[in-house]
Amino acid sequence: MQSMRILPILFLAIMLSSPAVHASHVAGIVKRPVLVKRVEPECSHRCAPVVLEAVITKAGSVRDAKIVEGASSECAAAAIAALLKWKYQPVTLNDQPVDTIWKYRVSRCRITPID
Repeated sequence: MQSMRILPILFLAIMLSSPAVHASHVAGIVKRPVLVKRVEPECSHRCAPVVLEAVITKAGSVRDAKIVEGASSECAAAAIAALLKWKYQPVTLNDQPVDTIWKYRVSRCRITPID
């Protein structure tokens, strides 16, 4: 796992008062999530690319997935259904698991986390 120190400290207060935030918006030692279970979408044809956003919970599950770029489609719905089945070792902040918002690119029926 990678560790990084992110500044400024001001964003720590935001993280503590919010149910989930982007990992880039906090201060302290942040450890990235580690994917432990991946499920690919069931697509029957080529799909237009979309970007999804979802919360990786402190328990490691994925929730609240939604489209943030691109059009809603049958393929996007299949990608959301698959993403909700993913499992992680969660993001930690100073060795404490936290809910974190993460983005994913969906292209050619393949889901890829965006760093």
